[in-house]
Amino acid sequence: MAGVNQRGADPAAARAQEPGLRAASMVAEEAKRGRAMGESDGMGQPITGLRRGAVGENVFLCGDPARVSRIAKSWSNVREVLNLREYRVAVGERDGVRLAAASTGIGAPSTAILVEELAKIGVRRMIRVGN
Repeated sequence: MAGVNQRGADPAAARAQEPGLRAASMVAEEAKRGRAMGESDGMGQPITGLRRGAVGENVFLCGDPARVSRIAKSWSNVREVLNLREYRVAVGERDGVRLAAASTGIGAPSTAILVEELAKIGVRRMIRVGN
C-alpha cells in the first residue's frame, strides 16, 4: 500500500495538518482555482492578514516597529491595522492624503514578505525611511 505507513496513516495527510503546511496547501488550492489568495474571496494575505483597501496606496517602510508611531505622529485619524511579530502597520491622513507606516523587521526576507503582500492589496508607492 503506497503512501500508508505501518500505523495505517497516510504520512502526506498527517504533514498537511501542520500549521505552516496547511497555509501552503490553502495557497496551492487557491492557485488551482485560478486566483491569488486574498482576491475575490475576502481572505487576507497569508502572513499579515491584510486585505485590499486596508492600507491605501502610499506606505512609508521602516525596520523597527517602534518607529511606526513616530512616523505617523503628525497625521490625523491614525489607527493601527496590524501588530504581528515584526510587522506593525498604522494608517492615517495628512493634508487629505491617505498614508500608512509599516515596519519590516530585520533583513531582506521579512521585508520581501511585507512588500509583496502590500503590493497584492493595492499599495502603489513604498518609501523606505531610516538607516
